Amino acid sequence: MVLIRLIKIIHFSLAAPPNFTERPPSSLTVYQGNTEYLNCSAFSLPTLIITWILKGKEIMRQTTTRTSLKITVNVEQGTEYTCVAASTKAKINATTILLVHPGRLKST
Repeated sequence: MVLIRLIKIIHFSLAAPPNFTERPPSSLTVYQGNTEYLNCSAFSLPTLIITWILKGKEIMRQTTTRTSLKITVNVEQGTEYTCVAASTKAKINATTILLVHPGRLKST
Protein backbone atom coordinates (compact mmCIF):
# COMPACT_ATOMS: atom_id res chain seq x y z
CA MET A 1 0.00 0.00 0.00
CA VAL A 2 1.39 3.32 -1.02
CA LEU A 3 0.64 6.18 1.26
CA ILE A 4 0.41 9.55 -0.43
CA ARG A 5 0.63 12.63 1.68
CA LEU A 6 -0.68 15.86 0.27
CA ILE A 7 0.69 19.04 1.68
CA LYS A 8 -1.16 22.23 1.11
CA ILE A 9 0.86 25.36 1.17
CA ILE A 10 -1.19 28.33 2.12
CA HIS A 11 0.15 31.68 1.05
CA PHE A 12 -1.34 34.82 2.44
CA SER A 13 -0.27 38.38 2.76
CA LEU A 14 -1.57 41.19 4.82
CA ALA A 15 -2.64 44.24 2.91
CA ALA A 16 -4.13 47.53 3.98
CA PRO A 17 -4.71 50.55 1.77
CA PRO A 18 -3.06 53.84 2.77
CA ASN A 19 -4.66 55.75 5.61
CA PHE A 20 -3.53 59.14 6.92
CA THR A 21 -2.29 59.17 10.51
CA GLU A 22 -1.43 62.88 10.21
CA ARG A 23 -2.89 65.02 7.45
CA PRO A 24 -1.45 68.36 6.49
CA PRO A 25 -3.92 71.17 7.24
CA SER A 26 -6.40 72.09 4.49
CA SER A 27 -5.27 75.73 4.82
CA LEU A 28 -2.46 77.49 6.64
CA THR A 29 -1.96 81.21 7.24
CA VAL A 30 1.68 82.13 6.56
CA TYR A 31 3.85 85.19 5.92
CA GLN A 32 5.77 85.83 2.70
CA GLY A 33 9.45 84.90 3.16
CA ASN A 34 8.99 82.81 6.31
CA THR A 35 9.97 79.16 6.59
CA GLU A 36 7.14 76.71 7.26
CA TYR A 37 6.84 72.93 7.61
CA LEU A 38 4.05 70.73 6.29
CA ASN A 39 3.78 67.27 7.86
CA CYS A 40 2.17 64.22 6.31
CA SER A 41 2.03 60.71 7.80
CA ALA A 42 0.28 57.60 6.56
CA PHE A 43 0.21 53.85 7.16
CA SER A 44 -0.15 51.06 4.63
CA LEU A 45 0.67 47.41 4.03
CA PRO A 46 2.68 46.99 1.89
CA THR A 47 5.02 49.92 2.41
CA LEU A 48 4.02 53.17 0.81
CA ILE A 49 5.63 56.08 -0.94
CA ILE A 50 4.81 59.63 0.14
CA THR A 51 5.16 62.32 -2.51
CA TRP A 52 4.71 66.09 -2.29
CA ILE A 53 3.34 67.86 -5.37
CA LEU A 54 3.53 71.58 -6.24
CA LYS A 55 2.01 72.94 -9.47
CA GLY A 56 1.61 69.41 -10.81
CA LYS A 57 5.28 68.55 -10.29
CA GLU A 58 6.84 66.19 -7.78
CA ILE A 59 9.06 68.11 -5.36
CA MET A 60 9.78 65.36 -2.79
CA ARG A 61 9.42 61.56 -2.81
CA GLN A 62 10.21 59.18 0.05
CA THR A 63 9.56 55.55 0.90
CA THR A 64 8.47 56.21 4.46
CA THR A 65 5.45 56.62 6.70
CA ARG A 66 6.14 60.27 7.64
CA THR A 67 7.46 63.33 5.83
CA SER A 68 8.06 66.92 6.75
CA LEU A 69 8.25 69.35 3.85
CA LYS A 70 10.26 72.52 4.53
CA ILE A 71 9.16 75.47 2.43
CA THR A 72 10.14 79.09 2.19
CA VAL A 73 6.87 80.93 1.58
CA ASN A 74 6.87 82.58 -1.84
CA VAL A 75 3.57 83.44 -3.54
CA GLU A 76 5.22 83.29 -6.97
CA GLN A 77 6.44 79.73 -6.30
CA GLY A 78 2.95 78.46 -5.49
CA THR A 79 0.51 78.15 -2.64
CA GLU A 80 -1.05 74.71 -3.13
CA TYR A 81 0.89 71.70 -1.81
CA THR A 82 -0.45 68.15 -2.10
CA CYS A 83 0.71 65.13 -0.11
CA VAL A 84 0.13 61.83 -1.95
CA ALA A 85 0.44 58.52 -0.08
CA ALA A 86 0.50 55.58 -2.49
CA SER A 87 0.93 51.83 -2.19
CA THR A 88 0.34 49.01 -4.63
CA LYS A 89 -3.23 48.85 -3.27
CA ALA A 90 -4.42 52.47 -3.47
CA LYS A 91 -3.54 56.15 -3.44
CA ILE A 92 -4.81 58.96 -1.19
CA ASN A 93 -4.02 62.67 -1.12
CA ALA A 94 -4.45 65.79 0.98
CA THR A 95 -3.92 69.37 -0.19
CA THR A 96 -2.84 72.42 1.81
CA ILE A 97 -3.55 75.92 0.53
CA LEU A 98 -1.25 78.61 1.90
CA LEU A 99 -2.97 81.89 2.78
CA VAL A 100 -0.06 84.26 2.36
CA HIS A 101 0.22 87.62 4.11
CA PRO A 102 2.64 90.14 2.62
CA GLY A 103 5.70 90.98 4.65
CA ARG A 104 7.50 88.81 7.10
CA LEU A 105 6.36 87.96 10.61
CA LYS A 106 8.97 89.36 12.96
CA SER A 107 10.33 87.24 15.80
CA THR A 108 9.75 88.61 19.29
